[in-house]
Amino acid sequence: MKNSAITFIIISSLCLTLMNVMVKHLKHLGSFEVAFFRAFISFILCLIFSKGNIKELLGHNKKFLMLRGIFGSFSLIIYFWTLQHLPLWLSVTLQNLSPIFSVLVASLFFAEKSTLRQY
Repeated sequence: MKNSAITFIIISSLCLTLMNVMVKHLKHLGSFEVAFFRAFISFILCLIFSKGNIKELLGHNKKFLMLRGIFGSFSLIIYFWTLQHLPLWLSVTLQNLSPIFSVLVASLFFAEKSTLRQY
């Protein structure tokens, strides 16, 4: 069981690296187009794995689901833009720093208490 989890982690990392390299080489397409095709493929896969149950995909709290989709699309487009215009190492580093930025924004703007462990 432990070896299969490690195998899945390695496969996941390799797939993410392959996606980043492919986006880096798709400079002739804009960030919007790359994000659209990624979202389209993700939508098809979600339909397949949910066995065509559209109600399952639509969720219950449509307002927050819509906001999540808007902000997620915006962040994905920005990430693809950084992949296409910045060095690969820098754009991946910025992407992986997002949890730190989330804790900082929550502390500064929403007065949430953060523990040392979160930082």
